[in-house]
Amino acid sequence: MSLLNILAAVLFLVLGFLVKKSPYLIAGFSKLSDAQKSTLDEGGFIQFIHYSLLALAALNAGYFLLSYFFGWDKTTGDSFFKYSTIAMAVFMFFFSKKFAHTKSR
Repeated sequence: MSLLNILAAVLFLVLGFLVKKSPYLIAGFSKLSDAQKSTLDEGGFIQFIHYSLLALAALNAGYFLLSYFFGWDKTTGDSFFKYSTIAMAVFMFFFSKKFAHTKSR
């Protein structure tokens, strides 16, 4: 069992719900000008970030439960945390572009 995974799951869960209520917590979102915000599907983007953070929470909580039941070691948990977070960040980077209403998608 890795305490890192359960702490990450709680952190991502809390951030997921905070982002839904307070979108200004998304890095750079509050700095966008009105012209830039007009080219963005705000509702869809916020919902995408919300669900992505909840998915990260589910991945880490799921791994925590699997490691508990199967007795996996801490090294595997730390690796899972790193690689699942990196994979989700890459996924979020590429799929978040669909919320921009510009011609250069």
